[in-house]
Amino acid sequence: MLRVKSKKMKNEYSIENSKEALQKSRLSGLSQNNTYIQSILNYFTSMDIDNLRLHLQDKYTYEDTTKELFLNQIASVFEAYKYSGDTELLLFEGACNSDGKNCPNCGIKGYRFVGNNSKNYMDFLFETEGDDIKDIFSCEQFKTIVEIEDLGTKAEFDIDLNNQDYGDENCSPF
Repeated sequence: MLRVKSKKMKNEYSIENSKEALQKSRLSGLSQNNTYIQSILNYFTSMDIDNLRLHLQDKYTYEDTTKELFLNQIASVFEAYKYSGDTELLLFEGACNSDGKNCPNCGIKGYRFVGNNSKNYMDFLFETEGDDIKDIFSCEQFKTIVEIEDLGTKAEFDIDLNNQDYGDENCSPF
């Protein structure tokens, strides 16, 4: 069983508690009660690549590449999660925990997405302005608010920026 510990309250939470909270927070589609960012997070946790393709904005780059290339990588990772038996991704808040000397992203907020069965995970920072997502990118120094024990393998992203053929991304999800 995946267990998480709150650093602030020293409580432990089981993966079952996270599933219940996720179900309560999930709303379908972009609704009046759901912000744009919440909707995008819901699409990630439900591994809904079609709605990510529909709702992420084309005018921004993600992971220093086009939306299409980025989402092709995400689709591959979602398939790897599903192949590993995951039906949803659990969401944990956090931020870049770099020392700030070698990384300009120190303190930028983001999320860890953890497979509900495999415990495999990926970390993304979200550059936002109001309720707008201007960029999404991976982070090597990500730290969650709560400690998560028994994690699986971290998804790795390697998008070849020199190769603009949208069908030829390099990805080793797990």
